Amino acid sequence: MKCVTTFSPKGYEEYAGRFLETYVRHVPIPLLAYVEKTPPFTHKLIEYRDIYGHPDISSFINYAQHKERGTPKQNYLYHAAKFCHKVYAQLSVLEKTLAEEVFWWDADTVFFADVSPWELKGYLKGACLAYLGRTLYTETGFIGFDTGHPQFPMFLSHYKDMYYKRKIFNLQHWTDCHAFDEARRGFVGTDIGRGHGVAHVWCESPLAKFSDHLKGGRKAMGASPEHRNYEQILTAHKTGRTAAAEANP
Repeated sequence: MKCVTTFSPKGYEEYAGRFLETYVRHVPIPLLAYVEKTPPFTHKLIEYRDIYGHPDISSFINYAQHKERGTPKQNYLYHAAKFCHKVYAQLSVLEKTLAEEVFWWDADTVFFADVSPWELKGYLKGACLAYLGRTLYTETGFIGFDTGHPQFPMFLSHYKDMYYKRKIFNLQHWTDCHAFDEARRGFVGTDIGRGHGVAHVWCESPLAKFSDHLKGGRKAMGASPEHRNYEQILTAHKTGRTAAAEANP
């Protein structure tokens, strides 16, 4: 079992540093972090890898940036180049993993309680995928993949085609969420969002017992106001920042 994430140097400064600190405190699973520049944070659970080591990512970004010139610049639904990094990080691992569970976490996730590997595995419930379903499109801040499931190779083939064959640009929108939803069409998956379909479905899922996803402006707030453990997360955030300041005066 392993986990995967990615973040930029700016992302490390703004939010991923906290992700890493809380991850090693609460998640006893090896983490592969795909980065442009290795950050100063080190731990035995974390292995840093070059995000641009994937043979197709640079070509895809160039192609995507060309395609995006004809779309509204402020509309994130067409930002294929920006959101492709997480998929290439996933593919870098999934293509080389056999008969093992792989869990994706966005790097603006924070953990405030211990995570059981067995609970994560249980989210799959015998399916090849576990995800947070919503009314419009999947929240892909967390995804579980069972690479040993009989259906997984075919799903992976479809997922790769979204990027390697540029099929994502045949979709109405071009984010990783839309690519994932198209690739999983027809395959067995477990929706751990429990059919809530709300904008911040994470807070209504089992993940809320031990984590929060600080999407958008929630990063600056330190916790999601929608989260049932808002005060606990906020207190942990403040305590963590104080401890870090004392350790690095």
